[in-house]
Amino acid sequence: MRTVFFPFAYLAVAMAPSAEASDTIAFLYEPYPPYTFQHDGKVVGTIVAKVDAIAAAAGLTVKWRQATFSRMLRSIANGKGTPPVCIAGYGTTPERAATSWISKPFAMSSGSGIAVLKDNLEKFKDHESIVDILTDKAISGAFLQGATYSDVQTPLIEAGRERHLFIGGDDNDLAVMVVRGRVDFAMVNPDQVAYLQRALPGGQQLVALKPKGMRPPGSEHILCSRNLPEGMRDRINEAIEAMMLLPGMDAPERDTDQ
Repeated sequence: MRTVFFPFAYLAVAMAPSAEASDTIAFLYEPYPPYTFQHDGKVVGTIVAKVDAIAAAAGLTVKWRQATFSRMLRSIANGKGTPPVCIAGYGTTPERAATSWISKPFAMSSGSGIAVLKDNLEKFKDHESIVDILTDKAISGAFLQGATYSDVQTPLIEAGRERHLFIGGDDNDLAVMVVRGRVDFAMVNPDQVAYLQRALPGGQQLVALKPKGMRPPGSEHILCSRNLPEGMRDRINEAIEAMMLLPGMDAPERDTDQ
């Protein structure tokens, strides 16, 4: 795995308080490459690298613990008398704002899109939107069983259930179905396609499309249980500001070749 390089790394030393003031925070994650996953026994990924750098600049120590997405949200919402827990790389919703502390934005997501085969692009050339794709009876897609899609997409997906493939697992499994030719497309983030082109056998055949109607790019935050001490909250936000990670500022370079 190649090293993730941040030109702002010197701030980790410049901003870090004394060792006596250092604190440890548990960050929960689900395997979701290229953002958060295990490699050679270590938790790595683009989100992991940014959070570790933010924590170092804030004088905090991160302990990564794997959990399911539903367990992560429950742990955040239920964090009262227990030690604080956090998650990272998520957008804000009214429900999350009501049950968690939310940091300043530290990254922008790539939004959502679809993965298709280069040799199959002809099928999509006249389709500007995801609605066009989902209503085309000659096009099949792969979807996660039980996943939540938009209010517009869900009825169209259900209406085409006989031609689509519904599986358990994760987005990588969806991409495998595309590579194997079992479906024409899968809904995955463009960042994931770039990763799978290198990491998945046959992945070099994949390309990412962003038809209209897909989730647009948005800000990503650190979400913590409300029992996170005020001092830690301030240090996290100060580190994000000092490292110029806010949307619209110059983003640090990163090497996502895992």
